[in-house]
Amino acid sequence: MRKTIPTYLRLATGIAAIVLLTSCASKEKESPAAEEDPLGGVSAAPMKLPVGPVHFVHPDGEFVLIRSGSRMAIQEGQEITTYAPDGRPSARLTVSPARKGPFLVADIVEGVPSVGDQALVVHSLQRELAGSSDENEVQVLE
Repeated sequence: MRKTIPTYLRLATGIAAIVLLTSCASKEKESPAAEEDPLGGVSAAPMKLPVGPVHFVHPDGEFVLIRSGSRMAIQEGQEITTYAPDGRPSARLTVSPARKGPFLVADIVEGVPSVGDQALVVHSLQRELAGSSDENEVQVLE
């Protein structure tokens, strides 16, 4: 003999399922990685991008040379953080205007970097967009 589920129980189960599904779908999901910008668009969270390894540390601890394999435009004054092989931050640097071939020069602000430490820069698409003043501006491609 087959047992049938009473109609009121099927109806109650169906209503409960509909209520649960619509309440989950109506909640606005906030992503911690995305934030509103003042212009009304959504911008991506800043991310750490590799610049290259520390190639040379000045003996007096004034500056380092970073061998940059990156094509990313790193501006004078931009902050770079170096990380030891074990993943802990070793120094905070500021990019100087001096450059030679693939090498960036960065002044040591704090910490003690070592040869071989990885240099990372915090990059934000919003900062890049805020820096462009005119979308009709002529761009020189190298």
